[in-house]
Amino acid sequence: MKPIGAFVLVLCASFVTLLSPSNVVAQVRYPPTTTGECDLNKMSYVTSSATDVTPITSSFVDLPDMQLGFTVDEGQCVKIEFSVLLAGPPSSKIEIRALFDSNPGVTLPEGIEVSPTVEPQYYVFSFLVPVESGLGPGGHNVDMQIRANTVGSVVTKNRSLTVLHN
Repeated sequence: MKPIGAFVLVLCASFVTLLSPSNVVAQVRYPPTTTGECDLNKMSYVTSSATDVTPITSSFVDLPDMQLGFTVDEGQCVKIEFSVLLAGPPSSKIEIRALFDSNPGVTLPEGIEVSPTVEPQYYVFSFLVPVESGLGPGGHNVDMQIRANTVGSVVTKNRSLTVLHN
C-alpha cells in the first residue's frame, strides 16, 4: 500500500471512530426520554395562508388563527403538528410552544427555540401530550404561542395546525 493510501485509511478510521455512537453520546447531553403508545385515529386542523406580522416580546403571545378546539373520545395522548413560514430579527431567539387547554408545560417538549432569518424559512414542529398528563375525554383546545428574547416583530405565513387524537 502506498503511504498516501495508508494515511487516508487511518484518517477515515479515525473519523469513523470519532463519529461512533459511544463517542457522540459521551459529548452530548440528551434530555430524559419518555415513551408511550396510543391510538390516534382522528385529525382536527386549521390552516391560514394570510401573512401576519406579530409583535413579539419576552412574554408568550398567541399566533393569529392558530387556535383549535377538538373532542377526545377517550383518554389517550395527542400529537400536535405546527408548520409555518417564519421570518424575524436574525439576532433573536424565538420560542414556539403549544398551549394545551390553557396550560403551559403540558406538552413534550414544552417549547422549541429557533433562530429566525430575515428571509422566511419553513419550519415544522411536533408536540405530544402524553397519557401521563391526565388527558381525559371531552373538549380540549390548543393555542400556538410565540415569544422572543428581543423586542420586534415576526412575520408568519402559511400557518398550519394539526392535532391527531382519538
